[in-house]
Amino acid sequence: MKTYKDRLMRKAQQGTRSSDELQGFPEGVLREKIRTRASFTKILANYASKESLIAAAYSKNIN
Repeated sequence: MKTYKDRLMRKAQQGTRSSDELQGFPEGVLREKIRTRASFTKILANYASKESLIAAAYSKNIN
């Protein structure tokens, strides 16, 4: 019995499937996941904790 991956590999050799589908992802999903992860990383990089904001406000009031 042929597995799903075997069928995808055969279709890829025939040129009917994309490399994303061969890896088990529907076309476009892998790229979207990468974009989502990059956006999430960007949000984390721009995140300031509540404690940091309080310390900055306190420091500003002292000076």
